[in-house]
Amino acid sequence: MALLSDLIPYITNGLPMVSNPMCVQQLNRAARTMCSEALCYKYEYTFNTVAGQQDYDYVLPANTERVLIDYVRYNNEYLKAFSWDRISQEFEDPDKEGSPNVYAEKIPGQISLYPTPVSVEEVKIRLSIMPIMGTDEMDDALQAQHGQTLVNGALSYLMLMPGKMWTDAQGGAVYNQLFVQGVDRARTRARDGSTRRARKVVYGGL
Repeated sequence: MALLSDLIPYITNGLPMVSNPMCVQQLNRAARTMCSEALCYKYEYTFNTVAGQQDYDYVLPANTERVLIDYVRYNNEYLKAFSWDRISQEFEDPDKEGSPNVYAEKIPGQISLYPTPVSVEEVKIRLSIMPIMGTDEMDDALQAQHGQTLVNGALSYLMLMPGKMWTDAQGGAVYNQLFVQGVDRARTRARDGSTRRARKVVYGGL
């Protein structure tokens, strides 16, 4: 993992009156915005099912949270995303066993497979994630690729703050436009598959 605080000099060179904690706060805000809008921070979690077990937890990297689940694959087949209420309403037996073809996220961090698996098979979950609020940590590859975008976002947020020594509405608008362009580039790279995916594999079920 990289540290957002490593980018502080690129902010304080132009805004020396801004404190380091304030810089990190705004860099984190920019990182969360970029990751949630561009869906560029990808994570894959792989595990094996257990016969007769319907619910499975997945674990995210430290200091991150889920934006959304991109897909769930069971035995190399993509499962349809349902709500558990929909499964309960549309299928006569929510506890039915068989080969899963849908999944639901009952609670954050846990998916339920339907029908309940009857054999040990591989499941792969791909998620879009983002740093949690307040953390100084950021994926090292993303920070290397999009560090200037994060700096532009932080500068925009800072300059658009009202009533500060560093307030600069015109400059903030310029940096905001640069930030929006950077987020668009990050979105394009993610769609093209140019974003590295962090991975974790758990064998033998959960």
